Amino acid sequence: MNKLIIRLTSRMGAAISRVRHAGKALILKSRSKGLRRVWWIAGVAGLIALVIIVIVALPRPSPPPTPPPTLQPPPTLPPEIEKGLLILSHSTYVDTYGYFRVIGEVENIGKSNTEKNKITVTFYDEQGTLGLTGAGDCYLEIMKPGERSPFEIVFPSPPELKNYRLTAEWEVTDTQPNREMTFKGVKSSTDADGRYTVTGEIVNEGLHIIENAMVLCTFYDGSGKVVTVGFTFPDTLPIKPGNSSTFTLVVEPSVSSNIDKFSLQSEVQ
Repeated sequence: MNKLIIRLTSRMGAAISRVRHAGKALILKSRSKGLRRVWWIAGVAGLIALVIIVIVALPRPSPPPTPPPTLQPPPTLPPEIEKGLLILSHSTYVDTYGYFRVIGEVENIGKSNTEKNKITVTFYDEQGTLGLTGAGDCYLEIMKPGERSPFEIVFPSPPELKNYRLTAEWEVTDTQPNREMTFKGVKSSTDADGRYTVTGEIVNEGLHIIENAMVLCTFYDGSGKVVTVGFTFPDTLPIKPGNSSTFTLVVEPSVSSNIDKFSLQSEVQ
């Protein structure tokens, strides 16, 4: 019996020993596989890092050089902005009928013909507060460079504000005005009622019949300041080439005494 027990104990010890050896072998085998897996992952990561380093280190083509900015010449201002109508002398007065008139003269100091020539007057008080405004067209519909034109702005009664400023507006045009009308036999006089009168003839020096025309006049005092302006029509229309027509232009007494000289112009319509 004792021998049997000893044999069983011996066999059980051998079995346990085999189990232990088998367990150690399994653990070692598992550890070996894990280590191989770790080394494999580390190798792949290193390879990827090496590829990235090589790609980054490779020389890259340089981008095309940015061309220097092209210097543009300064824009050329059109004549109507650079130079246009210059307001010369001007004044105001109340006529015999109670109308308040702002009159004056402008000059085209640009290099192009102008049209739609308009003058605007704005009244303001001593604090600069704007009040009444009004506008009027220049007598010459088209102005060539260097030409002057009278203008007039009429109000039914004198405004309360006395200070005013004038501004000019115009547009550039290629249209050429008819300047083939001339004057001859021009005279001035003052009648018994104190009215200043200008008479004379307007002559068609062109090759075409003049259907409609106006005689324009700007009146100045001794210092050259505009004191009034006016217009009239030829006594006979149309005017054939080479022919002429008489005209008469009368200035009212309220400003006649201030007139020292005048300037005539024609406007063919």
